Amino acid sequence: MRSAQIQAGAFYTDEKMGVRQVLDVGEHVKARDSVSYPVGVRYRVCSSSKAPEIGTESTVALASFYNWGRRALTAEQAKDFILSVEGRKAAVRLTAPQRAFFQGIGEMVTPATSIECSRKESRLLKALHAKGFIAAVPEFSKTKEHCDIQLTGLGVAVLAAILKPQAAELPT
Repeated sequence: MRSAQIQAGAFYTDEKMGVRQVLDVGEHVKARDSVSYPVGVRYRVCSSSKAPEIGTESTVALASFYNWGRRALTAEQAKDFILSVEGRKAAVRLTAPQRAFFQGIGEMVTPATSIECSRKESRLLKALHAKGFIAAVPEFSKTKEHCDIQLTGLGVAVLAAILKPQAAELPT
């Protein structure tokens, strides 16, 4: 990536955990403390290893932004990358039963895939739903021992992080 490729509205990644969206770029872009750059870049942090930074805006010199960024992403790639990062972060905070549930799925699925669960897992399913990993908490009746659930996009990202822990999958 070259500095001339940095454009307002585009997304960029450091290929670690960071995604930034460029809001403005040019000679007119100045830092809040009136620091002057030959060319400045104002950006919003969309994903970061440091949660408090997410959503903040900052201004840096074009050369500094260029040195941070490794490549540009489309909006869809940025969305997928951010979901992958959130999945990796969530996977490390799972309890042992929650991790075992995801490991028990055993293969990659999509949010549309139905996964059969038993009545014994109802408490676990409520906890997974509260964390945003499954779409809905199933209703069990006295005669119904099994039901189907579906993972959310975040749930699929957690599953990917568990099944492929070394893979920091960047969209291509």
